[in-house]
Amino acid sequence: MRLVVSVLLSCSLSFGCGDPAEPAPKPDAQTPDAQTPDAKEPAAAAPDANAPAAAAFQIVNLPPGGELPGLLAEHAALAKQANLAPFVELWAEWCPPCKKLEAAMGDPRIEKAFAGVYLIRLDSDQWSGKLEGTGLDASAIPVFFELDAQGKVTGRKIDGGAWGEDVPENMAPPLDAFFHGRQES
Repeated sequence: MRLVVSVLLSCSLSFGCGDPAEPAPKPDAQTPDAQTPDAKEPAAAAPDANAPAAAAFQIVNLPPGGELPGLLAEHAALAKQANLAPFVELWAEWCPPCKKLEAAMGDPRIEKAFAGVYLIRLDSDQWSGKLEGTGLDASAIPVFFELDAQGKVTGRKIDGGAWGEDVPENMAPPLDAFFHGRQES
């Protein structure tokens, strides 16, 4: 499965919780047990000469289908190839905090928080029947889980309760600390 991984100096994107996004690029190969993920890459924003450059990140919306443990292992390997850290997000289209995080993705503080991250997004409603036994718990969303190199949940997670009001100045610091290993969750 081919995913487009880009290295950008500055990035912004829409998570896809709200309006449908542009179609993903077509893969040139398929794995037998996986559907093509809705790969989204950050769009380049106009650089601010006074702002520090943000590292690349990649967000993949994984449609339901296939065996989740195998898909997570596959995406953890793709993250490693891209020199990005693998994480999973459980979200839902009806979730107000998920929508607010989506709307904040163009904010430089949020972009900095996601720098170096390969985020595998799972719609908690669509994947609910396949989460059992994976270590992924959708009792509070949005929720982010750290994955190891084999695509297994490490036990580190963070949810929207970590930041209070869903505004970039509240969301970015705990997400940045979580994604970059400066916080135990």
